[in-house]
Amino acid sequence: MNSDDILASDDIIEEVVRISEKADGVYGDVGFYSDDSFSLKRGHYSSKGVIKSHFSRGMMPAHPSFYVRRECYEKAGLYRTDF
Repeated sequence: MNSDDILASDDIIEEVVRISEKADGVYGDVGFYSDDSFSLKRGHYSSKGVIKSHFSRGMMPAHPSFYVRRECYEKAGLYRTDF
């Protein structure tokens, strides 16, 4: 998450943990709001159509909503910092 991101609900982390017990990764949609009161939604990014084969073409769910197991990074390799 970035410094200006918030979670959709107070129990979302519990839900992510519950689902990730059965999967390597979890992702969802992201809403964009104009103010701190969240009264005016100015955008929506849907991750609904993302499928596994999209990842190899650089298409992926919105990063603030993407959670993946550590083992996946260890298997695929960590972030490269030399770019």
